[in-house]
Formats: sequence, structure tokens, C-alpha cells
Amino acid sequence: MPPNIALEPSALLKDERRGSARALGSTTNRSLGSALVFLGLSSKMMRLIQLMAPVPALVVGALVMRHEGIGTAQWGLNLVVGGVALLVCALWKPRREEPSRNPLPLAVLGLVLLAATFLHAGFMGVHRWVQLGPLALYAGAISLPMVINAAGELLTESSRRAMSFVLLITTTAGILAAQPDAAQASGLAAAFVLLILAFPGLMRDRAVVLGSVLVVGLVAVSWFRPDPLAPVPHVEGILLMARTAGMPWFVAAILSLGLLPLPFFIGSAGPNAPTARALGVYIAGCVLVALIRNYPFPLLGFGVGPIIGYFVALRTVLGQF
Repeated sequence: MPPNIALEPSALLKDERRGSARALGSTTNRSLGSALVFLGLSSKMMRLIQLMAPVPALVVGALVMRHEGIGTAQWGLNLVVGGVALLVCALWKPRREEPSRNPLPLAVLGLVLLAATFLHAGFMGVHRWVQLGPLALYAGAISLPMVINAAGELLTESSRRAMSFVLLITTTAGILAAQPDAAQASGLAAAFVLLILAFPGLMRDRAVVLGSVLVVGLVAVSWFRPDPLAPVPHVEGILLMARTAGMPWFVAAILSLGLLPLPFFIGSAGPNAPTARALGVYIAGCVLVALIRNYPFPLLGFGVGPIIGYFVALRTVLGQF
């Protein structure tokens, strides 16, 4: 057999190895194990789990409100908005690879919505809502997923814009400190830290270091500014309402809240993994702050804003497979 034919399998093997290395290099944060797990029916099952994760909080919250005599207009609106958002996400067709998007429109939309809270006098000096007819939308809960998505896009491998990233996060933190909103500011800070850790080179960037100090200071301001608003029983006080309804309701409420960050960690196998995980820690941060301060519990308590914001965030991970 001629020498060149005898050596052909070895050459092909080398080519395959080189091709595999290039493929692995181009799919940042995707491991071989996760690529095998998320194939075929497994990917469909994972997508179903992600879609169903917010459902218990919506249903348990509605049942607790109904049990405690809250009007159908409140808990029914939660279910309708959540159902429509769930349907939109379910019909969204994910792609394995999404091209890098221009983050500017998303960032501007998020900041404009957040700043719009200052267009009216507010409530006892607190500016967290945008009035939409009879509804007062909790603007931060809708804006922050947009801002975090945009921040993640600014840190893509192809175009890492550290200065723009820092400006976006610090501007958002500044508006939240002025509102004030300790829950959203804390969630933003958690997402900011995770994104920095996901790209270790950022820790050597002077703008990022200075921005980190500024973000910590602004979060501290949001925590220490006076917040005179009393909790609304079926919004900020929904967990206490569940406890009053009975221990099974309380346990179900706690478990349903624990499911909310889950989709952002089990499905983050694609190139947007850092953004997905940042959204997960943001949601977890908002839930944890609500446990110790008077802030809305996402999806469990009454409020359209947190429902919309959650499904805006969920859209990010549904395109991962």
C-alpha cells in the first residue's frame, strides 16, 4: 500500500482534532458534557422545565390571595399576564446560535423606562412606578432584565466594551439610588459582579475597578435612604399572608420562590451563559432582599411589572439550546 494512503487515517484524525479545537474555542462556556445533555428530547425537556419554573409562584400566589379574600381583579390579572407571557415564550423558537445583537436599543429602553418614574410626584418621595392607565407598573422589575441583557451583550468575545458596560451599570445604579430601590440595586450589583467574574480580564481594567467602587456606594445609598412606604399585604406582604393561610401555603410559597432562578442556571450552556447566570443571581437577589425589606416578591405577590420582567429575562435562556 502506498505510504500516503497508509498515513491517511492519522492525518484525518489530526484534522478532526484541530476542527474540534476550533469548534470548542468558538463556543465559549459550552462544555462537551452539556452539549450531550441538551440534545434531542433532553433539550425539549429542559426547555419545558424552564418554562414551567415560574408557574408555581404564579399559581400559589393567586391561591393564597384568593384564600385571604383578595379580589379576583388582582390575582386574576397576575394569572392572565403570566399566562400570556408564558405562551409568548413557549411559541418563541430558540436557535442554537444567535448573532451578537446591538445592545444600544435595549439599554436605552431600559434606562428610559427607569427614568420615567420621575415624571410624576411619586409616593412619599419614592419613585418606583410608571403609571399606565389604572396600573402602576414597577418599572425597575421590567427595566433591569433589559439592562443586564444589554450589559452582557457589551461583553461578548467579539467586542468587549468595558467602558460602555461600566457606564450602563453605574447609570442604572444611580437612578435606583435616587428612587430609592434597594432590591433592584442589590440584584443589579450581584449581576454586575457575576459578569465581571465571568470575564477575568475585566478585573484589570481601571474603569471597571472604579465603576465597582461607585456601584457599591450607590447600592449603599439605596439601602440607607429612608423608605416610608408601608407593605401592601398581597404585594410585599404576600409571604406573611401565606403563613397566615397555613403552613402548607407558606412552604409552597417558599419552594415556588426558590424555583424562580432555576432556569437561568440549568440551561446556560450557550455563548450567552454569563448573561443568563447574571439574570439568575439578579432574580435571586431581589427575592432575598424582599425577605428582609418591604419589596415585592416576584410573581408570588400581586404586580404586573415583575411578571413582565421575569419573562423578558427568561427569553434570554430559552434561546440557548
